[in-house]
Amino acid sequence: MELLGSKTLKDLNNVDSYLETFGKLCTTFHNIESKVQGRIVNDKIVPISIKEINETSFKTNLNKLVEKNCFTKIEMDTILEVHNTYFDSSKAVLCHMDLALSNVLIDKSDSILGIIDWEWAGYYPPEFELAKIELFFAIDKLDFNKFLKGYREISPVRNYEKMRKSFILTHLLQLLNLFKNITFEEDKYKIYKKYLDNFLFSN
Repeated sequence: MELLGSKTLKDLNNVDSYLETFGKLCTTFHNIESKVQGRIVNDKIVPISIKEINETSFKTNLNKLVEKNCFTKIEMDTILEVHNTYFDSSKAVLCHMDLALSNVLIDKSDSILGIIDWEWAGYYPPEFELAKIELFFAIDKLDFNKFLKGYREISPVRNYEKMRKSFILTHLLQLLNLFKNITFEEDKYKIYKKYLDNFLFSN
């Protein structure tokens, strides 16, 4: 099986028809569990709870963005309100944490071949990864509900609706801070900032 030169989901025009299958595929590694939450570094888990990640990442990225005057007062108030909806979970499953379409390989027969680039992988609640996928899909204007339908055919993930908002917000602030600090990513910053405004006031 030749991987070099393989296409990715990003290269296809009919991505929507793959989303349920993509959702089912994610349950295969989300079924691999650990007793400890944390990021995988050199094949070992560096322990850190999702609560710590959510608090630390949120505060660090928010403070840096505030220093750059990125938010109005009403945005700040709403950001803090959404953050307070955090719903904790001790579950730890294998998560990829960068499931962009460009990381999903497609073989010559246009079937999903596998997932590449696991450098950000760790053991977290599945909802934490699903929230990042929902964010990516929203930016790419893809139907996350199709993905979630395929996922839930295998795994019920009953708490997602309770957990999604604070997790999406944490991912958003991380990406906004990243793009704000990279000159050539200004367009991405604007896209994600526009999404943040819609997310805060229409969800």
